[in-house]
Amino acid sequence: MTSPASAPAPWHQLSSDDTLARLGTDVAHGLSSHEAAERLRQDGPNELTARRGQSPLMRFLLQFHQPLIYILLIAAVVTAILEDWVDAWVIFGVVLVNAIVGFIQEGKALQAIEALGKTLVTEATVIRGRHKLRINAVGIVRGDIVVLQSGDKVPADLARCAAGGPFQHGLCLDARDLRASHRGRGGYRRRD
Repeated sequence: MTSPASAPAPWHQLSSDDTLARLGTDVAHGLSSHEAAERLRQDGPNELTARRGQSPLMRFLLQFHQPLIYILLIAAVVTAILEDWVDAWVIFGVVLVNAIVGFIQEGKALQAIEALGKTLVTEATVIRGRHKLRINAVGIVRGDIVVLQSGDKVPADLARCAAGGPFQHGLCLDARDLRASHRGRGGYRRRD
């Protein structure tokens, strides 16, 4: 077990120079294309893990989880107890048709959202081998120098290492390996 004194300083406490040194990069040169490819192979792409969706059976059953449906089902049961079979079956039929239609519409909506998500591509400007390159944000690796301009989306977990004036670009580097978890009131700690 390592003592707290020998543990490396948390990322948020490091100066820009220390952060650059720990990640093996510098602001002027960035990473080489070879080093970036090796880090991409080693760490994987810069993308979120897709959340596992609900099974079709669960999505269908959740169509019945609505207050109005509960009221209709209770009315159908009461009608059946009173032996008014035609009305009871009509109410059950309406509830079932409503569930089927809702299930189909939800399935189409989920497919549309998935298709839309595949068409949206976030790009970022990085410095690699002294050149600014515009790449797909999925290709950003640990240690990349990312150039941000007004209106850009922040493509990864970044640590600020330099910035220009109020409307000029700021240089940041990817610190994806931090995997910080919130410890309370503004503090973060590294998860191992």
